[in-house]
Amino acid sequence: MELSAKDQVMIAMYTEYMNDLPNFKKIKPAAMDMEKGVFHNAVIKLQNEELISGAYINLGSRPATNITDIWNAKPTSKGISYVESLLKIEPELSSADKRKKILENSSKWVLTQTKDVGSKLLAELIRKSLL
Repeated sequence: MELSAKDQVMIAMYTEYMNDLPNFKKIKPAAMDMEKGVFHNAVIKLQNEELISGAYINLGSRPATNITDIWNAKPTSKGISYVESLLKIEPELSSADKRKKILENSSKWVLTQTKDVGSKLLAELIRKSLL
């Protein structure tokens, strides 16, 4: 399963939201191994599509000065349904069972991403050796 940056941020927010005391401050581009601009655009999309609410988005005079902060953002009911549909999580499951399902799905996603990164690295090494 290939996840877009928007999906990755939404899943991170959903996972954090399930905690008794969610801390959305820890969902940052660096923590997600994502470029700031990609993270910023993902948050804009999530807010525009009403999957989250409360994100602080400040468009600077140039992309490098954009500020995105989701410490006060929350997934909407539409966002929760989106993640549960994406990850095939039954809404009636307990929080513990939902976390298990997320772990199962994320391990599959990591494996796919690792293969993609490995393929890209191999292609780049081959390209460089041919030059």
